[in-house]
Amino acid sequence: MADEAIDYSERWRNFGIGWAYIGFNIFGTVLMYYMFRVKHYNPTSLVRGVRNGAPFFCRVLKRRSGTTPKGKEADNGRLV
Repeated sequence: MADEAIDYSERWRNFGIGWAYIGFNIFGTVLMYYMFRVKHYNPTSLVRGVRNGAPFFCRVLKRRSGTTPKGKEADNGRLV
């Protein structure tokens, strides 16, 4: 084992690193929520330029919303 230990003299540095880690995770969570839930970012747009394997990859990640049945258009809020 290494002779490394947590030193009391570095407590404020370690405290700051811990808060930076927490802040980075909160920022990443909010950013991903905004991208995928608010803006409806489609991850398949990253592979549109790729020719080989792109159809299969896009088919796997494509949103499966389906079609709205006749007479139910008013119930689907995305069409309004």
